[in-house]
Amino acid sequence: MISRIVNSMSRVPPFLLSQLLCICVLSAQPQYSSSLTRILDETQAVLVIPDGFRPVSVRENPNVRYDFAFTSTEVKLEMRILLRPLGREIEAFKRGESSGPDPNSIHEALLLTICLNLSGGVPCEPTSFDSDDVHSDFNADAGATTFVRLNSEFGRGFNNALINVFHRDDVGDIFVFFLFDDFKDVGSTLFREDVFHAVKFK
Repeated sequence: MISRIVNSMSRVPPFLLSQLLCICVLSAQPQYSSSLTRILDETQAVLVIPDGFRPVSVRENPNVRYDFAFTSTEVKLEMRILLRPLGREIEAFKRGESSGPDPNSIHEALLLTICLNLSGGVPCEPTSFDSDDVHSDFNADAGATTFVRLNSEFGRGFNNALINVFHRDDVGDIFVFFLFDDFKDVGSTLFREDVFHAVKFK
């Protein structure tokens, strides 16, 4: 899985058209607060801060909300986590109370929207993870990754981001943002087992 991500980062994403969606998630303090514990439970996710990282405050911004962040103490690399539990949305959809699409089908559309928000309107082209890999590594049913050149308040202080999304049917979505300047300076840290797999489904 990791080798495919490295290869995909050498490709320049083409310009695409995409419709903006609204993404609303709760923010949390940089410790395992009750609100973070609750949203982890609702998403059936587990989060372990990697060695050599420390929690940092969530930064309010108009682009994308997120729930938790930690930064490397050795290289310029920040990791941000957005958790999106789907339980209530799935129940409403199955009862016919929602006119929107199946909540299990929109994680890549949300990823495209996030790319637009973080890049200043430049579309990206996500690469889907192999279903067997994403299941064995993250206990997910689907996932995708993309590279973004940052041009937004969310990315202030960083040049680039690698974004992963992991989806588990009827449970939730996990978005992971790796923010950095130059990939060659952080690649060996980013792809460490405990860093790349710091958050996953139970």
